[in-house]
Amino acid sequence: MDTVIPRQCLAVFDYDGTTADTAAPSPNGVTVTAAYSYALMEMFGVQDLLEEIGGLQNRTPRELIEDIVAGDRHLRLRTCGRRYFETHRDRLWAMLPTSRNRRPRHSGLIDTLTETLVRVKLSYLLDEIGHAWPKPFDGVLDTFEAMRRDGTAAAIVSSGHECFIRKSFEFWGVPCPNVLLTDDDCRAYDIDPKPNAGLIDLMLALSHRYRTSAAPILQKRNIIGHFGDCEIKDGGLAANAGVPFFWFNRANRKPRVSLPENTVVFSDWRTVSDGVLT
Repeated sequence: MDTVIPRQCLAVFDYDGTTADTAAPSPNGVTVTAAYSYALMEMFGVQDLLEEIGGLQNRTPRELIEDIVAGDRHLRLRTCGRRYFETHRDRLWAMLPTSRNRRPRHSGLIDTLTETLVRVKLSYLLDEIGHAWPKPFDGVLDTFEAMRRDGTAAAIVSSGHECFIRKSFEFWGVPCPNVLLTDDDCRAYDIDPKPNAGLIDLMLALSHRYRTSAAPILQKRNIIGHFGDCEIKDGGLAANAGVPFFWFNRANRKPRVSLPENTVVFSDWRTVSDGVLT
């Protein structure tokens, strides 16, 4: 059955693995996963620490830090992490705009190490962004344009970071959706990540900051659905928010969990660019 995307609504997109292929290596061989691995090794002095805690698994920086400080070596790692932060604080805090340097409401060691990890990871990634990396998936930018022409606003809800996402769109030569909710907002507002439906509520609550035609649509909560590549986190967000889930299943793999009832599966963005999913 075809699903036609109606006008005057909001389509919510994931970024990593859905909009951009950040799993592919940059020309210098850097991926998002590799940047996390380098950053953790730099902060804690432990080779392959990311692998020790089970790999990235689509987790947020805070979730990774929580696993690290809960491990058998947590006392030594806490000490190493705190020492690294104290040594490099001024340089790291200058990396993000002041509005993104707001301290979490419940500041503590986990918050401090999370903010440090974000910045060290970005120090490996931001200079890699260019015309060659990351590449948007074939057809996804045409989808954004087709939706724009039809009056459908686009939003990105991502566990990534606003500066990375905006910089990639600049190199792609297309406008970045003005409506962005990223891990930067989750940390600033102390809100749980996907699949927490509170992310949608926060996006709507912050609609005043989007000086765009999307603001009235946001306020009406006319959301067509969430597009994402992770059936667990993206599918869970869609289900918890009560909106359809559009699963970008590029590898045509079997789902790891039961999919939400209102799920449309597609493997090629070019089937979406005309406003119809088949």
